[in-house]
Amino acid sequence: MALLAQFVNYEGYRGMFEAQSKNRMGLLIWMSHSCWPSFVWQTYDYYFEPTAGYFGAKKASEPLHIQWNAASDNIEVVNYSAGAAAGLSARVQLINSDGTVKWEKSASLDSAEDSMAAPFKMEYPAGLTPVHFIRLELRQGRKLVSDNFYWRGVEEENYRALRALPKVAIDAATTSERPRRTVVPDYHAVQCVTESGADGAS
Repeated sequence: MALLAQFVNYEGYRGMFEAQSKNRMGLLIWMSHSCWPSFVWQTYDYYFEPTAGYFGAKKASEPLHIQWNAASDNIEVVNYSAGAAAGLSARVQLINSDGTVKWEKSASLDSAEDSMAAPFKMEYPAGLTPVHFIRLELRQGRKLVSDNFYWRGVEEENYRALRALPKVAIDAATTSERPRRTVVPDYHAVQCVTESGADGAS
């Protein structure tokens, strides 16, 4: 239940912020968090922990952002505040649930600040699995500027096939450095030096 709620939170908040790509009239959210433990409709929860909704909003608010417009099926490059960006390459892959790439396309473009461009439209070939994925990348040369990932159902809003995906083992490792300790001088010693002078003379 909690995992499915995170899916809903991420999709909902990312969608709200991505919807203002062309007509930016502002966005008012009620509410940012709940006043009791809840699964949905919050960017951070009752215990002040960020939910997937927070990260969905953060993803959609990138200064230079690539996204799929589910209403028009356009792939859009939205430049909110990244300045003029030349020499961009937008790329999309349509991926079945078994990992096979069923369709892909790319296009070159320049992006002016405070603009939205739609370099191409999605196409859906035959042979798609009940739930499939849309992977987007926006690059400037070799540098990855923005990426995005969506799930789409052959039957609109039917994502039940996600539950049938096989579980995989994930190996992860992390390292950390011990923080440096700061030695705080004794207040009284500092006060004595300040009042009597560095050489101890009054």
